[in-house]
Amino acid sequence: MHDALAGYPWIVEVLVADDLLSASGLWYAEHIVDAAVACGLTAEQAVHAYRAVWYYTAGEIIIRTSSGRRRAADDRPTYREQVFADLDPETLPRLASLAGRWAALTAEDTYREGLRALIDGLLLDHSEEPRRGVS
Repeated sequence: MHDALAGYPWIVEVLVADDLLSASGLWYAEHIVDAAVACGLTAEQAVHAYRAVWYYTAGEIIIRTSSGRRRAADDRPTYREQVFADLDPETLPRLASLAGRWAALTAEDTYREGLRALIDGLLLDHSEEPRRGVS
């Protein structure tokens, strides 16, 4: 799904509206829900898993596209780069220590690793009732 949509980010922006889908565009949802059920999730959990994967994928594509457009249109440092350059190490010691590498680290393509972590979490044993109030 990611590979098919990453080359056409405008399609993602249309699809996130959620009212423009047709049956012919639901093949990826069918595959994800079916795979989640095959891995032991209930149908309801599988739908929630699909939504999590879709939101993660759509968000990743939209954010990368938007930030790429911003960088291509303007060679000035981004606001985020300026903020990170001026961090107070007393107040935000971890982020201040990463400030010089923040742009490079956040530019890395970690989609697949993040997706694996998301799916691993979704497929954990669901026999226990979810903990409420845990963020």
